[in-house]
Amino acid sequence: MIALDGKVLRGAWTGENQQVTLFSAMFHREGVVVAQTQVPDGTNEITQVENLLENIAITPGQTIVTLDAAHTQRETALYLQKRGIDYLMNVKGNQPTLHAKVFSRCLPLLQEDPGNVVEERSHGRIIRWTTWTTTADGIDFPNAATVAVIRREEFDLAGRRVTKEYAFIITSLHGRHASAETIHTHVCQHWGIENRVRYVRDTTWREDANQTYSGNGPRTLAVLRNLALSLFRLHGITKVKETTEFIARDRNRALTLLAT
Repeated sequence: MIALDGKVLRGAWTGENQQVTLFSAMFHREGVVVAQTQVPDGTNEITQVENLLENIAITPGQTIVTLDAAHTQRETALYLQKRGIDYLMNVKGNQPTLHAKVFSRCLPLLQEDPGNVVEERSHGRIIRWTTWTTTADGIDFPNAATVAVIRREEFDLAGRRVTKEYAFIITSLHGRHASAETIHTHVCQHWGIENRVRYVRDTTWREDANQTYSGNGPRTLAVLRNLALSLFRLHGITKVKETTEFIARDRNRALTLLAT
């Protein structure tokens, strides 16, 4: 499972009015960034999917890519189909016709029993995810096989609902590979890139505060942060801030991570 995600470096600029945007690919389970490219000025990350994935060795039929709604594009789906890559995409209003079709297909499901319900407690709230799935019959989108709707609700500890939102999903997966439980897992893991990569880079290494802007500097520093974070993940290290401070007191300790 590979999540694709873009990040704007708030303190780095390529020109007077252009901030640096990096587009990355991360393995879901490991939380390891395996590829990264800088989005050229005057374009956006939508145009960089092929460029990013060309750098990753992929076995056709054995890879799933998860993408935000910005990448829910016919051209992207066709490229992934050509590479033998399955996709799972979020559907929002940037594709109004597709969104309306998926919404209409999923709406009757809300009157039926869901395929999967998950609850957890976090930061004094109860969070409940409820997922329904059905086939993508009648939806004109390349290689689409299944659509899903996920309802995310937050409750306070007294059981009063605080928020409710819906996410609509379209995927080339089908059958047991597109069960409500599986889709819920994939979507939550994709959303996790925010906490597992972006948040760590910003809070531990203050990435957005760094104002390096010359040449390849911003991209190179991001590569080094990704390398450090990936080494931590692969060694089972979860306390990134504490480990960074521990290594900073004796830089030779970094050699242990690099050598094992």
